[in-house]
Amino acid sequence: MDSDMVLVMSAGSLVEYNHPYLLLKNSDGIFFKMVEQTGKSTAEALHKIAAECYKKYIDEDDEDDIYNKRASSVTDL
Repeated sequence: MDSDMVLVMSAGSLVEYNHPYLLLKNSDGIFFKMVEQTGKSTAEALHKIAAECYKKYIDEDDEDDIYNKRASSVTDL
């Protein structure tokens, strides 16, 4: 959870790519479902860690810079 970005693949294809906190906001997403499968207390802890790391990530960078990082990271794949 203490990562800038998470890449989720299914059958060799990219299906999700974003900051863990943002991926966890999508309750229909694969990453969200994987985290929920860890059990209630672990999932809650992982959600909390992701939120804290995202806040730190946003505080360290200008929001526009974050979007530029994502765009360049996606093209590097």
